[in-house]
Amino acid sequence: MMGSRPARSPASTSQSNRKMSREIYTRVYSPRSAGQLTSGRGPTGPSLSQNDLLVEFTKHADLWNRTPTALVSVSNRIVDTVQRACQKYKSGESPANTIWVVFIEVPAARRRTPTVTRLHPARDLAKQCLRRWGQELSHLLEPPVKFDHEFLFEWGIPDDHVLHRVSLQTLMDRGLDVKASSTADFQDSMARQFFGGDTFDIGVSLGGFARPFGARAPLEWIVARLYYDCVRTETVDWSPYMIMLKYDKDGHHYKMVEISFFRELDDAVGTVLMDWWLGDSSFADDYREFERWRNAMEKNNNVLREGLSAKQRQEIEGRAVSIGL
Repeated sequence: MMGSRPARSPASTSQSNRKMSREIYTRVYSPRSAGQLTSGRGPTGPSLSQNDLLVEFTKHADLWNRTPTALVSVSNRIVDTVQRACQKYKSGESPANTIWVVFIEVPAARRRTPTVTRLHPARDLAKQCLRRWGQELSHLLEPPVKFDHEFLFEWGIPDDHVLHRVSLQTLMDRGLDVKASSTADFQDSMARQFFGGDTFDIGVSLGGFARPFGARAPLEWIVARLYYDCVRTETVDWSPYMIMLKYDKDGHHYKMVEISFFRELDDAVGTVLMDWWLGDSSFADDYREFERWRNAMEKNNNVLREGLSAKQRQEIEGRAVSIGL
């Protein structure tokens, strides 16, 4: 009889652990967002008591609530955020060049002192609210499992946690095209794409999805997270060298692969991101020229004892984006 247990995400074990051990979150915001990277109640405030935190969460989780809260929502997945960005655009909420996808990384030192970062798993808060108020909230609060991938900062996301941001317009200009109408549909379409290709084709799809986010984005994390979110991997009791890949929630579409599949997948992704892009001489030349130009601008401003103006910073960012950063 064949049994199964959870397995690692794609890549060799050490590589996978390295990619996923970084504590990275994503968020999408636009001018219509309550506070963009800060809360609707403002950017700073006292640390919330446990009672205040739960009260804020009940307001945050209530889709009909229009009262600003002290919480800022992020996701530990990429599929949610990309889908949400596309829906903001398709619904006409905001132009694509004003919709931003941001990557947030909690520094390793902050992880050891969670009270400093004040970041909370939404699922835990949902469970606590239901235990405390029970039936009073049952008609307002979704089941805790619905909050599995959501996390909440108190008051705002610290500046030193912002790793990278990219506009939806840039993603679209670089070829990202998400046609699915929901996150579940997006996951399903990606999983079917993976199921239909060989290892190299899958690597090309993963690398092709990550590349539009730019060279400054956490590319390895994006690749590993996307695959992990769309394909379930399980080990099997009858062979230590085989892995079962499930491409739908019911497990009707699956295939067996050897452990070497993940090494080959990493090689394919590396070909797309390194050999065809970051390691290519044309990208290196563009980057060196950009660095010379930026350093000259900064040196000139230092001589004049002036900081960079907002216009100059915008010009630098524009040139960075144009070369794929």
